[in-house]
Amino acid sequence: MRRTHRGVCAIATTLHLDAMDRAARYRLLTGSIVPRPIAWIVTQDRAGRTNLAPFSCFNLMGYDPPVVAIGIQRRADGSCKDTYRNIVDTGSLTISLVSASDGRKMTATAAELPADADEAALAGVDLVPFDDGTPPAVANAPVSFGCSLHDRLAMNDAQAIVVARIHSAYCRPDIVCDTTAGYVDTMAMDLIGRMEGPGWYVRCTDRVSHPVPAI
Repeated sequence: MRRTHRGVCAIATTLHLDAMDRAARYRLLTGSIVPRPIAWIVTQDRAGRTNLAPFSCFNLMGYDPPVVAIGIQRRADGSCKDTYRNIVDTGSLTISLVSASDGRKMTATAAELPADADEAALAGVDLVPFDDGTPPAVANAPVSFGCSLHDRLAMNDAQAIVVARIHSAYCRPDIVCDTTAGYVDTMAMDLIGRMEGPGWYVRCTDRVSHPVPAI
């Protein structure tokens, strides 16, 4: 049962995903599981060439140890994305979070380009070296995480899940509140999240507080 906008109860619509085609499942899931944080991932191939691409099938999975998971789909032609291949080949990646001011540049790096293309240069994104040997980070990102490949799961020929362990964080000075306690100014990051359809995002500027009641 569900309550409609007129306050009248109606029978919920059941959708069977196994009976839906890929495009329909995509529209349903990306239109309902929102907002999704965006991992702006920097990787390097074995020759040291840099790749930059955004992924919104991404989230924190735990903090002891600190791990995140990223869902990576194949290209439209069925070939493996450079990001996934580089992670598997080198075991290393850097994840930058995306502020609203970098939204258009981030979207530009989503284009499917040849493996030898420099997405960061083409989109006008500056990268800065990480001091722990992982790939560089997006210079303007409020927070970037230096990570290593912890595990990977090939779901099928079309997608895989990467579990990455975070080893270090590169934080912009203006968002750090307490380095010992780990406090950051979350609202000052002005992060954006992925919404439904092509090109829709949301800014993390409207929040509410619902404290857990003491029992």
